Amino acid sequence: MQLARTATAILGVAAIAFVVLWLVMWTPYYVAGNEGWLFLYAVFLVVLVPIVLLLLTATVLGIMAAIRGPRRARGILTAAGSLVLAVVSLPVLWFGGAAASW
Repeated sequence: MQLARTATAILGVAAIAFVVLWLVMWTPYYVAGNEGWLFLYAVFLVVLVPIVLLLLTATVLGIMAAIRGPRRARGILTAAGSLVLAVVSLPVLWFGGAAASW
């Protein structure tokens, strides 16, 4: 049960960090039409690496919780959610809001 809670907490922290990163990168572009932040894209990619590592950690802990714990559904949902966010995070960050429409 502790593994499922830990995995869910890590998923929440990583999701919030990703949303903040996306907002910092794309808000100036959408609000003011200013591409001033986009030259810092390499910095945003470096910041994305720990977020993806957190998501992969949540995936592993979710799988472990699904195998060991009594709350298998929570572990499976956490593992699936964190894996989907880890896979989708780079295209969404790269294309901004346009990636959400495919």
